[in-house]
This record gives sequence, C-alpha cells and structure tokens, in this order.
Amino acid sequence: RLLAGAPSEPTAWAGPAHTLAAAGLERDAAALYAATFPAATPNDLAWSAERLAAWGNRPAALAAGERLWDRLGSPPAALLPPPLQRLILVPDLAGPCREAARAAAVPAAWLVGIVRQESRFDEEAVSAAGAIGVAQMVPEAARRLGAAPDDLKDSNLALRLAAREVARLTARFGPRLAVVAAAYNAGDRVVATWLAELGGDPGDAVFAAAVPYRETAGYVLAVCEGAELAGYLDDETAVGAR
Repeated sequence: RLLAGAPSEPTAWAGPAHTLAAAGLERDAAALYAATFPAATPNDLAWSAERLAAWGNRPAALAAGERLWDRLGSPPAALLPPPLQRLILVPDLAGPCREAARAAAVPAAWLVGIVRQESRFDEEAVSAAGAIGVAQMVPEAARRLGAAPDDLKDSNLALRLAAREVARLTARFGPRLAVVAAAYNAGDRVVATWLAELGGDPGDAVFAAAVPYRETAGYVLAVCEGAELAGYLDDETAVGAR
C-alpha cells in the first residue's frame, strides 16, 4: 500500500502535537512534540517523516524514515524501489542538498549521504572538534572556500560550501564516492597516502575495507549507504535534464 501513493494522515492522531498542528502551529508541533508523532504502522511512519520534514524538524524526519526502513526489514538501500526511497528519505529533507549539488555539478545523492552521516540534517549541530552546522565543516575549510566560519550556520550556504568541497575532492580523486567521503572525513592528504599504499585503482569496497581508521571506515560505509538511499534524487535530475 505504501507504493500506491502519498501516505494518509493517521485517523487516530491526537495529543498536543495534533492540537498545535490543527491550530496552524505545525512547526511548533514538529519542534516540541516530534516524539509523539504517529508511528504505529508503516503508513504512520511515512506520514510522520513527510510532515516532520515539511514542518522543519529534519533530524526527526530522518529518524521516522529510518524507523520505517527498519519496520520493512532494513533491506539494502540499493534494492529499495525509488518510491520507498522517497518515503524513507523524503524530498523535503533532501531537496536543499539537491539544489546545492546541482550548483556544484556533483551528484545530489553523494551530498545527501555525507550530510546524513555528518549531522543527520541538524542545522544547529556543533562537534567537539569544532565542526559547525548541517555539513559539519570546520572553520578552516570554510576559509579555504572563501567563506567565513559564521557562514556555516546558514544551512543553505553551508550546503553550497559542502558541495563545492565535494567537487574539489572529486576533481582530485575522481568520481569515487568512498574515496571522496574518506577525504571529507579524514582529510585529503591522509587519503592520498592510503591510496598510494594500496596501489593501483582499488574499487570502493576494497578501499573502504582497507581504511585503517575505524571511524573513517564506518563513516565511508554509512555515506555510501545514504547515497544509495538518496539515489532517486539523481534519477529525477537525469529525467528532468532530458
């Protein structure tokens, strides 16, 4: 039934979130009571993911979508049909990444995969290492791209800067998501060293398995998974360009 069309509003939805939404205070409902949004059925989770994203709580929208994915048995992201990908990672959540990626001429799914892992789409995220905003870039990276650190607090500008960084890394390492993701996380100098040690032209799976930093290895796999989940974005862009 989920593939038949947009999810329907749950008939049993009640409580403070419903009251606020009915009064036209949808963003307050999403910000204050995300945990009370409907989640009893796959339709409920799909509807909640869509509404939470539209009403501004992107981390909660991602969480609802991933709960739906889990409810469906967590099949590999690459095997999900595009209509299900759109329900798990909803267009309102991923759309800003698509616009930024288009401007930098990089795959939208790559940027979504990075942002999903970096901040879970949390515009207010700040890491212990000093990374700021939705794309978790450090001030030094912003300056290298000609921006001020405060620009990273503007989510749309931060996404454009992140897309430009992905473009820079792609120009250096080629169109290899695993390598680009590793460089975004660990830095391009160390990744260049790893590639030199591996020799030849290892595929993404071989490279990810060979990454010596456990955190970066897990990061690369998660980014690739997120990019597969967002694959429908690049499919739609390709259709629109014809």
